[in-house]
Amino acid sequence: MSYYFRNKTLKSKKRERTRSALIDSAISEIAVNGFNNLSIKEVAQSAGLANGTFYNHFDTLDELIKQAVAAVAREIVEDIAISITGINNGLERMILSTEKAIQKLVAEPEWGTIFVGAWHNFPEHSQDAIRFLQADLRKAKRQKLVPVKVTRLLEDQIVTVILLGVATLIRQGDKTKIRLETHVAILKLLGIDPERAAELIQSTFSKHG
Repeated sequence: MSYYFRNKTLKSKKRERTRSALIDSAISEIAVNGFNNLSIKEVAQSAGLANGTFYNHFDTLDELIKQAVAAVAREIVEDIAISITGINNGLERMILSTEKAIQKLVAEPEWGTIFVGAWHNFPEHSQDAIRFLQADLRKAKRQKLVPVKVTRLLEDQIVTVILLGVATLIRQGDKTKIRLETHVAILKLLGIDPERAAELIQSTFSKHG
């Protein structure tokens, strides 16, 4: 089990440390058993806490899941914001922010697993993490870098490609080829020729790597 959020709050008050332990435990249990099989007893036991402690921090399992997904999304968004600071080109911003999200979700496979599942089971809880994508896509469109119309369906298709890439990388191991194929697939959805897409990805990584 990852102790990411618990470790992050080691110097915080006990209440915050306990809350973080429950979030870490929920993420771990969901990654192993899925959303539908999550139970308060298992979450509490995995966190090394009594069942009653759960209700001092969360009213329901759904609230805990929402907070767990939000915590993961917040960490990803913070990393993305740092990686694209000062970059004005919307397409380059999208490529870099997508790469950062993929790296983060694959480096913490439990995060990747819960995020992929959250998109299908609790899509309303994972919207914050794709706002960077929506903003950069619209920016690229205004800059006339994207030849196709940007719609909500297109945005959902791109997210699906990203999540499929994350799931594949978690299953097969972090491979540069798969990450590049994921980026090319996204740019193809935006109407960019595969050969031009590959050149654009490489030049963006070289320029901002």
